[in-house]
Amino acid sequence: MTCKRQFIICIILINFLLLNYNLLQASDFRYLKIYLNRIKDIKSFEFLEADFTEAQLLSLTTNFETIPSQTFILRRTDKHIAAFRDCSFDKWIWDEGIWRNIYLFDEFGMNCSGLFFFKDQKCYSIGSYGFWRKHVDLLFFDENFGLWEKLDADNQPQDFGSKHITLYKDKILVFLEKGNNDDDLFSGMYMNWENKSWSFFNLDLNADFKSNGYDFEITASLDFKDYFLFNSNGGFKGNGWYILNKTSNEIRYYEASNIHFTASPFIQVISNEMIYQSPNLQTHKINMEEIFKKGSFVGLLQFKDSLNQNKIRDVISIKTIALMTLFFVVFILVRSYFKQRIIWGRKINRHIIDETDEIIKKLFQRSGQLLEKEELDFYLGIQNIKNQDVLRVTRAKLINEINNKTLITSGFKLINRMRSEDDKRFIYYHIIEK
Repeated sequence: MTCKRQFIICIILINFLLLNYNLLQASDFRYLKIYLNRIKDIKSFEFLEADFTEAQLLSLTTNFETIPSQTFILRRTDKHIAAFRDCSFDKWIWDEGIWRNIYLFDEFGMNCSGLFFFKDQKCYSIGSYGFWRKHVDLLFFDENFGLWEKLDADNQPQDFGSKHITLYKDKILVFLEKGNNDDDLFSGMYMNWENKSWSFFNLDLNADFKSNGYDFEITASLDFKDYFLFNSNGGFKGNGWYILNKTSNEIRYYEASNIHFTASPFIQVISNEMIYQSPNLQTHKINMEEIFKKGSFVGLLQFKDSLNQNKIRDVISIKTIALMTLFFVVFILVRSYFKQRIIWGRKINRHIIDETDEIIKKLFQRSGQLLEKEELDFYLGIQNIKNQDVLRVTRAKLINEINNKTLITSGFKLINRMRSEDDKRFIYYHIIEK
């Protein structure tokens, strides 16, 4: 073989490898948002690309058609397809034609409108609100124990949260849902991924697009690999869309009154492309790179190096006072009915948890046996809690506390959840033999 022919073959191989590498990189960012209560409005499933299938969606409708929250996000990882339900900690894995939940506890209601994402082969969740507060708590999923753990961050904002969140290089950006775009105020908060520290950013817009002192309100947004799309019902001029380029920090405005993805029963994002169904049941594919090129330059995203606590207090102080007042009033009204208030990560029926050693001794007497939920509640001492939500959260916390203790002292988790072989809806609790 001549040197010339060898050189040509090498060039072809290099181009082939680069092409496949680029295709792999482009496919790394992909997700599907589906609204189960509107899945019957989908005209055709031909829009599904890559790893998402009609069988996966139909299985969701079969298993979760009666649940309160019917918004699901499906994401592709290196290992599997994962599904996350809004307002839930459940992490479902598509395994041999069925959805299998690998979250082992019963907590829910903290991460409504939050963002589930994968980074460095780990699963994370951030934001956005629960039944009592908004937040930007960052959680990661521990697959060894089947639970979510909170990660601490410096300058953690309090009573701040938003459903408009984007992964931005080495940062996580959280846009204010409602705010003021004057130069001396900020437009959102961001967390530096490397040092887990929070600061703020501002949208420095051209004079023609300034809010002129009026509040703006972001009502819809969508995240892409290299772009972040959002709109505003007030403050900003125009009824179109704003596109943030994650590479250049540039913001452009695109008049797009004909884009109606917010009314679609599904939204599929593959890299920088979006597929959705318009109200006339037509499927549309939009490339954000092309849209960005057609847009008009309106400003830049500016990051601040440090967190100005005074500015944050100006924005959230009134909200904080109002929330504290509301909480106090609600507490006074309900304390005659509930002796115990459980708040995720803060109040966990502590007088019971302090007695876990005694509970463990009693459970060891039932080693090797299966307990029904009511039997386990009796041993845990929580059988008199009337509120089912409080009871469920308390049970999960106690099981976690007991298993952590026995794992340290005896090398195993004492209580294991098992589904009934006859009816998968029923759960038993297996007490491991000592």
